[in-house]
Amino acid sequence: MALFALPAAPRRSAPRGGGVGPWDRPGRLPADLWRALLADPETVRRYHQRVYRRERGCWYWTGALSSSGYPQLRAGSRALDPDRPGSHVVAGHVLGWQISRGLLHPDPATGQLPVIRHMCDESSCCRPGHWVAGSPAENVADYVARGHVVGSPLTDHRGPGGRARAIRAAIVAALAEGASPGEIEAAIQAASATGIPGAQEALPF
Repeated sequence: MALFALPAAPRRSAPRGGGVGPWDRPGRLPADLWRALLADPETVRRYHQRVYRRERGCWYWTGALSSSGYPQLRAGSRALDPDRPGSHVVAGHVLGWQISRGLLHPDPATGQLPVIRHMCDESSCCRPGHWVAGSPAENVADYVARGHVVGSPLTDHRGPGGRARAIRAAIVAALAEGASPGEIEAAIQAASATGIPGAQEALPF
């Protein structure tokens, strides 16, 4: 399932009685704020800094992850809009799509923004070539079609969040040790295979 950007939760406690302000509940960021974030060099720099790029395969996110394994980034600053919170937690792949392809626009027929579908089925992947915009129904259809394919990331018993965290940990640890690209690749493959039935036995090491 694809995620949209979520505004940062305020630090104050919610008032008694359940009342919430416009920034206290999940929702999509407005287009004008997305434009401001996309034009902010520090936001763009911090996004790219957290993407581990490879010649082939997925580009994995090494920053914060949602419970479902999707990239998260605290973006922006109060300077962008003094009337709003100083920063916003956004879905990294939604930000990345717009950095690489431009602002997302609502479907003329439905008025809904598209979701970003991961055709690689890796929730933490940030390789633009692995993304396709589509409808929520198409996103669900992707899961139905590939959710039981042998070897698919969707079959990982750790779930998408556990899988993404394991791959992130492998990359971060290997980088901290000064590992070579080949060693990092081996670490990624091992972390990826661990949760998929039968995949561990197929590794070449």
